[in-house]
Amino acid sequence: MNSFTVLKKKIIVRIQIFYILFHIMNAFTLFKLVSSHRFNYTFRCNEKTEILIYREKQEEEMFDEVMNEEYELLLSLSVDNENIYDDEPIFAYGKENNIQFDVLNNILKEYTSKTNFKCGKIQCSYELSYFLRLSRDITELPNYFNNYQLKCMLTTLKYLKAIENKNIVKFFIALVFNDCNCDNINESKKNSVDFEYITWSDFITKIDRNMKTNLLSGFMSYFMIEFVFNDGNLILLENTNDYYDILLFDKNIPFKHLLINKFKTFFALENILKNPRYFSIFRVLLDELNLKSLIINNYQASEILDVRFPYYVFSMLIFKSMIVSNITTSYIFVSYLLFAGIDENIEFLSLKNIKVSTNDLNFFLKKQKLKGLVLDTVKSIENSNIIDDCLKLIETLEFVDFRNIDINYNWWKCFFLTANATSIILFFDTLTSQENFLNGFGKLRKNMDLVRLKIMFFDFEISESFCYSLRLLNNLKNLKLFNYQINKKSEICLFKAIRSLKELKKLAIQNPKFCKTPCNIFLKSKNIKVLCLENIFSDDKTQLLASIFSFTFITKFFLTNIFITHALLVKIFKMKNLIQLSLKFCTIESIINPQPLDFSARNIKSLNIYDTNWNNLQYFDILGKLDNIEFLDISLCGLSASYLKNLSPGCNLKLKSVSCESGILDIDDLNIIGKLEIIEELNLSNCVFHNSGFFKLGENCKFFNSLKNLDLMFVDISIEDLNFIRKFKNLKNLSLTLSGLNLLCVKKYIVSLHLNHFITNNIPYDENFKSLLENLNEININNG
Repeated sequence: MNSFTVLKKKIIVRIQIFYILFHIMNAFTLFKLVSSHRFNYTFRCNEKTEILIYREKQEEEMFDEVMNEEYELLLSLSVDNENIYDDEPIFAYGKENNIQFDVLNNILKEYTSKTNFKCGKIQCSYELSYFLRLSRDITELPNYFNNYQLKCMLTTLKYLKAIENKNIVKFFIALVFNDCNCDNINESKKNSVDFEYITWSDFITKIDRNMKTNLLSGFMSYFMIEFVFNDGNLILLENTNDYYDILLFDKNIPFKHLLINKFKTFFALENILKNPRYFSIFRVLLDELNLKSLIINNYQASEILDVRFPYYVFSMLIFKSMIVSNITTSYIFVSYLLFAGIDENIEFLSLKNIKVSTNDLNFFLKKQKLKGLVLDTVKSIENSNIIDDCLKLIETLEFVDFRNIDINYNWWKCFFLTANATSIILFFDTLTSQENFLNGFGKLRKNMDLVRLKIMFFDFEISESFCYSLRLLNNLKNLKLFNYQINKKSEICLFKAIRSLKELKKLAIQNPKFCKTPCNIFLKSKNIKVLCLENIFSDDKTQLLASIFSFTFITKFFLTNIFITHALLVKIFKMKNLIQLSLKFCTIESIINPQPLDFSARNIKSLNIYDTNWNNLQYFDILGKLDNIEFLDISLCGLSASYLKNLSPGCNLKLKSVSCESGILDIDDLNIIGKLEIIEELNLSNCVFHNSGFFKLGENCKFFNSLKNLDLMFVDISIEDLNFIRKFKNLKNLSLTLSGLNLLCVKKYIVSLHLNHFITNNIPYDENFKSLLENLNEININNG
């Protein structure tokens, strides 16, 4: 079996660069050091910031001869410069290399810092120079590239840590091209890559996720199917600019998702999968990347093929989850999926915004052993309840998410008498569906192993019966209740029920009245770590009494539309374990004679103060006390210019996201922002720059390489600003207002950026604006 060798970490106290770099090289996690033959190389750096690699004198071996089935690469560093190698280097690595390697770049970086490091050694189980040359120039890739060579190439890319960019994807496209054309080449299997063999062999499990993703990217690119990866999920698109809904990626499902966004893309993929080899390659890569949840979205009846069509995607037998959404014009296709398209071993089924035959759905559910079932706005063509029986299904369900559907009382009664579910999410859109659930929930007479309960009521006044059943959920850890009514008596009953839930960790409730009654003590729970309180009545901000809760153990605290008294504020600032604080649409009590605060909440990592009069606290220097902030939002808070100058210097290496929407910024604020070294997201929309401009961040700005998302909508932008924006090398998403600018100049700046998405205001009847959008489409930049 193929394997790699493991380079063990060495613990060394000395701070010389030799040991620092050696520690970096521990990333070379190799397997089973058992190879009997090595190719040895020495490398050194020169004054041209290149790494020169020399072959040590030894007996050579043909690179395409399979010496053994072990693939390994070892790297060590030295301060000695022994001249025991050939006179001429076999390879020179530098910035011009087509594929960049993180390991080699780190060596160059340390060498230029005038350290003691001079040279190093590489040991490899294959002839390395050939594969390094391929990394410099893809055109050297031969017509015939065999399995052994591919494994060596993947090993090189893995252990030298190839940096993700378009060049490496192009390289894999070239490899796929070789494989996909080998049917037309009269050569033996030894002289061509067999991706089917590579993907089915044990070797595929040894390479890392990035390389597998690149293989899949090369596969899709070769067949000219538009695609994008989002948090490990793969989205197949008809056009690069197509919108896709990330809410379809259900986080309750323990798999990554394959979203086929439109039927034309589905049909194109089906044509590719007709070829058994391509079918096999695609299947194994999906399996290796845990892409086991298939999403069928937004298909029209006129597009859907005859159900007798083979549908190769559905025959892969790897999908454990199926999500079908936004198919409202053809229930026949949905019926086909229920009868033949969905694998019998499916574990999770989600139907969203579709029409379905109740008979077909019930027939399917009766024969399945589902762990999770999501039914969201599913309409029956028979105008009946969606699932009337399917009682056997209740025994296996662990997770249910029912939204805007009708389920009868008998089903709910059986559910709460026999179910083993651990998670329930319910949204009611009719009084009948709500009453059926409440009557069934009222039959609960024993402890249920429910861990999460989230309910959006239609119109419900909390009852004693509901509170009694709630108290039986002894294992409940996450409770969210929304859109209910309450009175003084039912409030006491609800608080007693909550207080009895000893395992409760997360609590979210709406419309808290918190009357001055003994009921206040019932929420003094040491178990609750996450607390969300929201008042939905915008004209009546709830006053939250500071004495209600024991704040000591809370780690995440969210308040929406709440009146915050000075006493409550004092309690919040004493929360030593707090890591996330969110105050949205709140009103903070004015402080006439501010006194020093005992500020203990120094571990806050996320601070979100949105549309809240935070300016009442400008006297307390809150930002200066927070050294660990990673996410900061102080939008619409009425803060004066220079407020950000109070930001703690400890945030310079920690802040990743800053939002100051509708703020006033001056040069002091910009100087502070410019010192943030790892910021990825910056939202300055609708800001006013006082005697300054965005470009005043200056040449010393620290986040030219880290910024990915920049929002300057409704901000007065100059050509100087546009020129400055070009300095952000990794900017992917840009939003700004173009009114008042010369669009011919604008086009030059925007097109030169390597963006994924560009959002701007619409400028109708302007030919230059129309030309700009056309240019963006040509270079595959989404715009909106």
